[in-house]
Amino acid sequence: MIAQIKRVLGITALLLVAIYAGDFVSAKYKVPNRQVLYRVQVVRDFAVKDNDKSTEYTAPMTVDEECVAALFPHFGDKPCWYLRGHTIEHLELDGGAYQFNLGQP
Repeated sequence: MIAQIKRVLGITALLLVAIYAGDFVSAKYKVPNRQVLYRVQVVRDFAVKDNDKSTEYTAPMTVDEECVAALFPHFGDKPCWYLRGHTIEHLELDGGAYQFNLGQP
């Protein structure tokens, strides 16, 4: 029973690695001959938390974000199928006081 579970897990892991490797080779070498990188418009807005625990919101802005035509993220870009479904991005930033250690005790 345990041996069968290990075998199924091993085959599943090998299959996932093979799919990822094939996806990477397809994106890297443009197989089949196709465009790999696209741009998708994403609406971003920021919520900045201030020192006094209040939150300041910025106006939404539209930016072009690069995506890769693949199943998995490659080259530091998200896959286009994911990015097209997530075109609104809310980013929360902490605007609190920063404490830098400049080597002084």
